[in-house]
Amino acid sequence: MLSALNTARRSDGQGPLVISESLCRAALSHARDLAGQGLVGHRGTDGSTPAMRAPRTGFDGRVLGEVVARAPDHEVSVLRDWLDQPESRAVLLDPQARQMGVARHVTPDGMGWWVLLVGTGGDQG
Repeated sequence: MLSALNTARRSDGQGPLVISESLCRAALSHARDLAGQGLVGHRGTDGSTPAMRAPRTGFDGRVLGEVVARAPDHEVSVLRDWLDQPESRAVLLDPQARQMGVARHVTPDGMGWWVLLVGTGGDQG
């Protein structure tokens, strides 16, 4: 997904993103939480926001945004859907973004719960 997203960012005149493992951990935690609720949203079951969850996994920068999806599709299809939605597109193409973390949690029925976070100024590990 990183390569495809960076291609879209380049086409929009934005710089590339790098993977932040701590943002990936935050994304996976939220994807699991969403799957457990059967919902798609930005609030965790504990009331947490993306900006609250990322530091818990070691991200020491600023979270700029989060996109979520419930889809059994391949990552390219999910990314295409996000880029087709103005609010999600704005998050993914944010000119301040430098890092991203993405995760998918698959439930036994084959449904994927996707979360992608973008941030800036944080660790890359």
